Amino acid sequence: MENAIVKLQAPAPMPQEATFTDILEKTKSRLEELIKSNPNTVMEINGRYEITRPVALAIKGFIRDTILAIGGSVRFSTSQPQVIEETQELTVKVECLISLPSGQVLEESALGSCSMGEISAKNEKNIRTYHDAVATAETRAIKRLIEHILGEDVINRLILEVKGSFEPQDKEELIKRILERVRRINEQRQKKGKKPITVKFFIEEARKRGWINSKGSSLEDLTEEELKRIIKGL
Repeated sequence: MENAIVKLQAPAPMPQEATFTDILEKTKSRLEELIKSNPNTVMEINGRYEITRPVALAIKGFIRDTILAIGGSVRFSTSQPQVIEETQELTVKVECLISLPSGQVLEESALGSCSMGEISAKNEKNIRTYHDAVATAETRAIKRLIEHILGEDVINRLILEVKGSFEPQDKEELIKRILERVRRINEQRQKKGKKPITVKFFIEEARKRGWINSKGSSLEDLTEEELKRIIKGL
């Protein structure tokens, strides 16, 4: 399923006066049909469920085709991946500009990230680590972009209905997951002859990204909600 082509049922004809609300309701309906009819459209990555890349591209295509069918215009663009050397994390930015015949305009952007350590942990023999990390980061960016466009956490809600959740229930488990992530990153750094990063550095990076507000320098100092935001952002 990960490499398969996924197509959503073609959008029903809509009048040129259609608004973003009309289009987004159609998109949500098609997305719900797809995820609920085929659980394989969702996969587990690093302890959490995510839609596959083909599904993300199918949703993106459905939004584009629906808008073009009523005479609107859509432009999607994807940035070149950026590498954060300290964490070996790749980030990708996806942007879109949508214009409807009614005069409505929507402009959104979103970032997605993935570390090469995350991909290596999934398959130690993976010789396409960089390529797969870029693809995963782009998929996450597209998913977040779709969430921004739809205006709600609709994808995660549907995943939860179909698959349930990997979400840990206590602070100790949250900390264990973050420490495991740091360990994987340092394994990759060691292979490249680089110094390991510390948990304190990791926390500072999370603070810079706005994931946490606490002043503490250890994971134990953070709240459960902050730990969950870190895990969600990884």
